[in-house]
Amino acid sequence: MNTCVGVVLSVLAFQESDQIVTVFSPSGIVKFFVKRKRSPLLSALTEGEFVYAAGRGDMNKFRDGSILEQHLKLRDRLENLEAAGKLVQAVMQSQMPGKAAPHLYQLFCYCLRMIPEVERPLDLAALFLVKTLKHEGLFQQLQRCTACEKNPSSRYGGERYCAEHAPRGSLKLNYEEEERLIELANGRSLKELLAKPLEQHAQITTLFDQEFPTKPFTA
Repeated sequence: MNTCVGVVLSVLAFQESDQIVTVFSPSGIVKFFVKRKRSPLLSALTEGEFVYAAGRGDMNKFRDGSILEQHLKLRDRLENLEAAGKLVQAVMQSQMPGKAAPHLYQLFCYCLRMIPEVERPLDLAALFLVKTLKHEGLFQQLQRCTACEKNPSSRYGGERYCAEHAPRGSLKLNYEEEERLIELANGRSLKELLAKPLEQHAQITTLFDQEFPTKPFTA
């Protein structure tokens, strides 16, 4: 038997009474096949300890487990659930089964706990996207265009480009917008970073989707 701690990202009904449960753990995305078992542990956003047997490929067989945290305060307001959903979607888009990400997992859990405590939870969700890009090495802080020595004016694929060399679909950013993104990527105190409203949600989502195109969940 194997054990891991993690947070349930998704619960997918399978056939008549079975489930496929996707969990984010320090060792990466873990998938469980759950046969005819219903438990509060197997609910979205529940943090717990999971006992399982190895299965075929990346699908494991769930055996037992215990709840560590249900994050019930996330249900106190709609914005909380929306922000938590964006965190989950970011992990589902960017992480792969078997790819360890202990630091990102720690940040993910911290953000889930922080959501009910902040005034603008959707700002926190956007900040998590920037931190994920930085974690994956996809937020280069270049002072010159990747293709030449000119000053960059846009971002694409984790790189910065001048107007002449910018690929189609690049995101244009002025100096203040670029500096704010750098501040978000490098800042250590989330509370301090969120002290002023974050006005770049659309830009951050565009940058994230450039690297991790939205894809439907598949078991």
